[in-house]
Amino acid sequence: RYSSIPFLDFNSFYLSNNDFADLEHLNYKGARKLSSFINLLIEEGLLESEEPEKMVEKRILDYNFGNKD
Repeated sequence: RYSSIPFLDFNSFYLSNNDFADLEHLNYKGARKLSSFINLLIEEGLLESEEPEKMVEKRILDYNFGNKD
């Protein structure tokens, strides 16, 4: 039913323990980081991309490499 909808996996997006309210939920700091990252992806053309999954994967790798706490 949803095979034409891309699955965007943010599971590997680096967040420190201080970005979580509990084991499953982000606090305001983590939410701000992830929201800003998603906004950047949209500004870079995520919605128009022919391969949005690959774009997300690449940008997460770039982000994680430069943003370890």
